[in-house]
Amino acid sequence: MFLLAASAGFGQNVSGSLSGTLQDTLQAVLPGVPVTLTDEQTGFLRTTRSNASGFFSFPDLAAATYTLNVVAPGFKRYEQKGIALSSGTAFRP
Repeated sequence: MFLLAASAGFGQNVSGSLSGTLQDTLQAVLPGVPVTLTDEQTGFLRTTRSNASGFFSFPDLAAATYTLNVVAPGFKRYEQKGIALSSGTAFRP
């Protein structure tokens, strides 16, 4: 399993967002999969699920460094640490 088109965007305000689409190695989307984002400094945790198109989103994020976790039945766990989000950055794994 891998993450496709994840990005972070910031505008004039102090919050940002991170979103992406979950796909398997054959590029089939993965709907209904839990996705967790954790602030590495504070431990604050947010969880969402991918929609029918495999899309997930975390809006209104504070500037921080995050760890992203995806656990789907039948797939190897995906974890990406050190996702640094700050004003004006764009993130693509």
